[in-house]
Amino acid sequence: MLDANNIETIRSLRLLFDLSKQESRKLVFWVGAGASSWCGYPRWKKLAERVHAEYTRYEAKYETKKGYSYLNKQRYPELFQICKTVSADRFYSCISNAFPPVELTPIYNRFIAALRGFNPTFILTTNIDELLEKQLQGVSTISRHDIQRAESMLRNDQSFVCKLHGSISDVRSTVFTTSDYKNLLSDPAYRTFLERMVASATVIFIGYGLQDDYVLSLMSRNWNIGYLFGDGPHFAILPHKHTTLPPSVRLIHYHPTPHKDHRAVIQVIEEMNFTKQQRENDTVVVQSNPDTKSPAQDISSAHLLFDVLPPGSWTTSQTLTITDSEGNNKQAITGTGYSDLEFPSNQSTAMHDIVVGLLCFDHVYAPLFSLRRVHDMLGSQRFWHLVENGVLSFIKWDFEPGIIFPSGDSIAGGDLANFTVSDPVKGKITVSSIIREHLSAVPGRESVAEGLFAMLNEKTREISLDEEGSTSDLVRSLLLRPSLRQLIGVSEGMPLNSITRWNTYPILRLANVVKLGVTCRLLKIGSVKLNFGAAGLAGPAFAATLGAEWADDTASYVLAGKFAANLGALVIQDPSILDKIIAFRETSSGKQLRKEVYSKLLANASADVSVAINSGLRSAMPNTVLQGARDDFIRLFIRTNNIQCCSTAIWNDVRFAENDLMRWRKRSRQILEEILQQRNLNKFDTCPCGSGEKIRDCCLKAIAK
Repeated sequence: MLDANNIETIRSLRLLFDLSKQESRKLVFWVGAGASSWCGYPRWKKLAERVHAEYTRYEAKYETKKGYSYLNKQRYPELFQICKTVSADRFYSCISNAFPPVELTPIYNRFIAALRGFNPTFILTTNIDELLEKQLQGVSTISRHDIQRAESMLRNDQSFVCKLHGSISDVRSTVFTTSDYKNLLSDPAYRTFLERMVASATVIFIGYGLQDDYVLSLMSRNWNIGYLFGDGPHFAILPHKHTTLPPSVRLIHYHPTPHKDHRAVIQVIEEMNFTKQQRENDTVVVQSNPDTKSPAQDISSAHLLFDVLPPGSWTTSQTLTITDSEGNNKQAITGTGYSDLEFPSNQSTAMHDIVVGLLCFDHVYAPLFSLRRVHDMLGSQRFWHLVENGVLSFIKWDFEPGIIFPSGDSIAGGDLANFTVSDPVKGKITVSSIIREHLSAVPGRESVAEGLFAMLNEKTREISLDEEGSTSDLVRSLLLRPSLRQLIGVSEGMPLNSITRWNTYPILRLANVVKLGVTCRLLKIGSVKLNFGAAGLAGPAFAATLGAEWADDTASYVLAGKFAANLGALVIQDPSILDKIIAFRETSSGKQLRKEVYSKLLANASADVSVAINSGLRSAMPNTVLQGARDDFIRLFIRTNNIQCCSTAIWNDVRFAENDLMRWRKRSRQILEEILQQRNLNKFDTCPCGSGEKIRDCCLKAIAK
């Protein structure tokens, strides 16, 4: 997660993204050991531990105490040196065994996809494995004995991967020991190469590790490292501060959370690629991952609804007055805050969404705050049948994302926070109290109702803040990306601790998308329905691949005989169809249909939030499965004419997500213009967001796109 609270990081990112737009600027990636670890190759610590253990077991001349001391002090080249001195054959055998051929992982595929966005591609790497050169087609591999060739290739815009420390295919060429480094850094050709390379380009350190720390430390002893890296700017994407880096190397700091594999580095490369494509195409490009993924094994056939909004008028946000520890009144806003202006039509998709979930998935989750709506839509008997049989259950989050303003009159200065609403007398609002608030017993059936309420309580999953992590921090990290700000209409100049009134709901919706994605990962939910443009955030924000087929289409075909049918209208017209759907779930065709949908789920394990948006399907469902499901479903009907009378309405197709996001920006503009009128401000005044720019060139420009 990029560190949105670090001013140095924010400034470095802006500079890097601006440089990415410059056609004349050459960008060279220095790839360290962290990248290879995404495919399971050991970092230096693990490799050193493995070598030390083998020498301790098999080599009598090995100085175990000295080796153990070097291991504890992280002086790995010294450790490798004494091992190689005892037995060079065993040392090279250990190295070879540690880097066998491996299967590519989704996270590494995502990394390669990001690099492919740069053409030509210039890479310096200290890694000895051959993953980069084998995956980047059309890219020449340069050995460390021929590094001068990289200079001419850089000048002529020819792609290359330069192996600074040798390659596993020639294991004796690799650089691990102190003598290896001494020989390398005393080579005039190597020094000349690095000096010219960094003078000709901007170097970006990624996958940085102790191996590279050691290189720079030796460089600083042998050369004037500040002179070597010149004026820069160069960039190091690191999870920690680094005292060896010269001033010309700018730090981009990140926290290895919520993912421990340091994938935040890829986020930066993807954003660079996005800004580069903007320069080339002058259009917004949503980048997809390569089609090399398979369904994640660690998911279930389950579908999560973003919200359930039946026909009628509903409130989707709350504005609260809160008091801080010093007694000051502040204003907090939660929820998605949709307005009539942002709805593509006045028709509800709620029943449609429930039907899709029942037909295509073993399990359907809904937010607990939608309990009454789901109960009333299904009808009491069907509702309790689905709950009892484990088909339908609910989720309660202990904390919700919100934006807190300094006062009710503040038009800017908002800050993201996680908070919970509690009863002033009873304290925390429990699942049981929410159930009783939404549902009540029929007179005379109180004892039966209590049993049902207890069952529903058990079927509701509570998610604590400790489990969820800081949604606010993750959202701030994502908002460092200019492409995401552009998508939702947030000015690049708006400080992250000064959210404006007109950007409140787009940012809260982003927070809710993040929250749902984290929930899917926690509960192993394979699919989530995102409403009203929110699905459009998935690709650019989380690198989630959107499939060409949708579970909606599959369900529509089974029920209505054609794709994109308005299933909700059909069921509302004849509620008994719900009984047929529940019966169909138990048929062999119904089970086979759910099995096929599950097998086609695209759960992108490399995304920042692992979730298959709107149940994206990798390929079309087999015709035999679809037709068999439809035939069996029709047999359950007495009045088959009901099947033919549905209208067409594509609810969840992401082709319309961009239009939904345009509606978001249109509403934000409306709010801004109302505030300007109320405060007697014009477009030439300083923007209230705190950017220091004129309104015309800041927030008004951002939401005009």
